[in-house]
Amino acid sequence: MQAPTRSYDDVVFDFVHSQGSNTEPLVFAEFKKLQRLNLVELQIELASLKGDIQTAEKVSPSQRAELRRVLSEYSKFRIYQNAASRN
Repeated sequence: MQAPTRSYDDVVFDFVHSQGSNTEPLVFAEFKKLQRLNLVELQIELASLKGDIQTAEKVSPSQRAELRRVLSEYSKFRIYQNAASRN
């Protein structure tokens, strides 16, 4: 008899559950360059928005929405990065 195949979701749940109550984020060294690339991309987007807003000396509704989105992503990433650096 063949063992039942476990779903990806089951494997991920079991992995996280096996880590116990550790509340620190998982940090995978092989992804650090990708994380840095993502951070730099967000900083470039913020710098571009800043330049557009300063040049126009006003902020459009779409720029405000984009600024909120990018700043939200940036702050989430920085919180994650700060937590990961404590490990």
